[in-house]
Amino acid sequence: MKTIAVLGLCAVLLLSAPAPAQDAGRAPDARQPAVTDLSDLPAEDLPRVQRVVADEIEHRDRVARIRRLRELAAERNDAQRLARLDELERREVQVHENNLERSRRVLSTRGWRGTQDFLRRGGQLRARTAGVAPERERLQNQKVQREREANQQHRQDRRAAAAQPARPPARAPRPRSPR
Repeated sequence: MKTIAVLGLCAVLLLSAPAPAQDAGRAPDARQPAVTDLSDLPAEDLPRVQRVVADEIEHRDRVARIRRLRELAAERNDAQRLARLDELERREVQVHENNLERSRRVLSTRGWRGTQDFLRRGGQLRARTAGVAPERERLQNQKVQREREANQQHRQDRRAAAAQPARPPARAPRPRSPR
């Protein structure tokens, strides 16, 4: 079960671009070992951690879009749009902070620290799962090959059935003669 949760998290992380380090100027806490994968976290925290990571990915995506829209609005000198984007970014940051606070309350201390360290590093789990994609592709190719063989066998069976002479129609029962 733990592996499935981690693989699900991998899929989410593989689809997202790595984020730049948020705490580049701060030294890591020497008392707490760095968490670079989520397999060390308690199993009961994994679904919540997965939600936190998904929320963070969604937040980073939204902020990046807002920043890009702000650049485009600045090029056009569109003050009204810039004001709307400022408000949108303020609301997004507020929602994200509320989500983080809620997550901090429901996760264990170890789970919270591990998740934050994981996010700070941009999701190093990606490197651990580099060998998963070729294996997944190999299994998919095997599945496709089995389906092709089954379809081919089905077509051959249908051709063989069509090539056999048709069965003569069933004869009507003869009326019995009274004896």
